[in-house]
Amino acid sequence: LAPLQGQPRSDEAIGLQARLVNLSRNAALVGAVLRVDVSDLSGLPTWSSGDQPVPTLWLGGEARVLTTVPAGALRPGTYLARATLWLGSQQLAEASAPLAVAGRVALAGSLVIPGAPKDPPALGRGRSTSRWA
Repeated sequence: LAPLQGQPRSDEAIGLQARLVNLSRNAALVGAVLRVDVSDLSGLPTWSSGDQPVPTLWLGGEARVLTTVPAGALRPGTYLARATLWLGSQQLAEASAPLAVAGRVALAGSLVIPGAPKDPPALGRGRSTSRWA
């Protein structure tokens, strides 16, 4: 399981891709479903895909199943995405991946301080700008 974007924003749809391989020596995989669940770091479920049908996988066959988390479904933060492969009530496989969701840019622009020099000095963290107040 892997996110398609490096660090998606909360206002974007988020793509997750699961790679499935049938390693059975004697049976095709028919009728399986994939379920993708996303939870926060405390384990609280935040989103679920529901059951997604998996194409028939013949011996040695491979498929990639794409899941899309809708834009706005996850707030900015760190999550764990977990994909589980089911055949009826039997869990066949599970994979997980961390997922970091960035906030969207709410404000862009510049700041002009009256009376400040054209190129104000860089200030270290916690330093005061009261000189221009």
